[in-house]
Amino acid sequence: MSVMLDEIKQDGKSILRTVESVRKSAGEAADALLGSDYVIITGSGTSYHAGLSLQISLLKEDVPAVLVKAPDFENYIPGKPEKKVAVVVMSQSGESADALNALNLSAVCGARVIGITNEENSSLAHKADISVLTSAGSETAIAATKSYVAQLTAVALIQGHLHGMDPMSYVTEIASWADNATSHTGEYEHLSRALKSRIVFLGNGYMFGTALEGALKFRETGNLLTEAYQIREYLHGPIQTLDADTSVMILRDAYDGYSPVISEMKKYTSSIITMGSAEMDTVKLPYDPGMFAPIRYSIPIQLLAYYKANSMGLNPDKPEKLTKVVK
Repeated sequence: MSVMLDEIKQDGKSILRTVESVRKSAGEAADALLGSDYVIITGSGTSYHAGLSLQISLLKEDVPAVLVKAPDFENYIPGKPEKKVAVVVMSQSGESADALNALNLSAVCGARVIGITNEENSSLAHKADISVLTSAGSETAIAATKSYVAQLTAVALIQGHLHGMDPMSYVTEIASWADNATSHTGEYEHLSRALKSRIVFLGNGYMFGTALEGALKFRETGNLLTEAYQIREYLHGPIQTLDADTSVMILRDAYDGYSPVISEMKKYTSSIITMGSAEMDTVKLPYDPGMFAPIRYSIPIQLLAYYKANSMGLNPDKPEKLTKVVK
C-alpha cells in the first residue's frame, strides 16, 4: 500500500488522539487569544490553510486577526509593540525555517506565541509560550494528510473554547465517519479518473481554506494545474480560462444560492463536482457546523488527490521537487 494512502486511512485515529492531547492547551490558547488586542496567525502551505479557519472564528468573537504566510511575516508586525499581541505559529514539523523566523520575530516584539505543531521535541514546541501538540503520529509521505487533519482538529477545539461550545460530539463523529470513508474508497477512485488535468476549487468562508488545500494537494501529488477561489470571486475574471479541459470542484456550505454560478460554469465545462450535504451533490457528506466542516471535507479531497496521481502513474508519496520540511 502507498504510504500516503496508509496515512490517509489513519485520519480518524489522528483526530481522536489529537482531541485527547490538546484538551488542556486548546483552552489555554483560546484564553490567550481572547485576551489579546491583535492576533497574527502564520504558517506555510497546509498550516496556512488551517489557520484561515481560526482567523474567521476570532473575527466572529471581535478579536482583530490577520492571517499571514510565514515567509512574509516580518511585514505584518504591529508598529505599536505595547499592544497585547498574540501570534499563532503553525508548523507540522515545528522546524520550518519560515515558521521559526516568525517565532523569533514575535519574541523580539514582545508578542505571546502559541505554537501548533505535531512534533513534541521541535524548536517551536520548546520555544512557544503555549504549545498545542497534535498527535497525528509520524508522517512519511511528503504531502500532509493526517497531520493536516490533526491540525484542523486542534483548531476546532480552540474554536470551541472561543465560541463557548463543546465541539467533542462533532469531532468524534467525524473521526468515526473518517474510519468508514477511508475503508470504502471505491467512489473516490472512480471519481478521480474523471477529473481533468486542470482543476479549480471553490469554497467560501471556512471552506475557502479547504479549497486552497485541495488545490495544493493535487498540485503536489499529481503535477496538475490548480487554482482556488471563493465561489462568486471566480466570476470576477478567472472564469475566462474555464474550458472543457477543466474540472471545477465546489465545496458547498449550508448556503443554497449557488445554482446561478453553477449554471454559468456549465456553459464552458461539463466536469463540475459538488461536495456537500444536499441530495444533489456529487460527493455527499453529513452536515457539520461551518467551523468543523473543513475536517470532514479534507478527507475525500485527500483520497481524490491520491487516486488521481496513482491513475497517472505518479508516486504521490515522494514528489521529486519537494521535501517534508522546508529549511
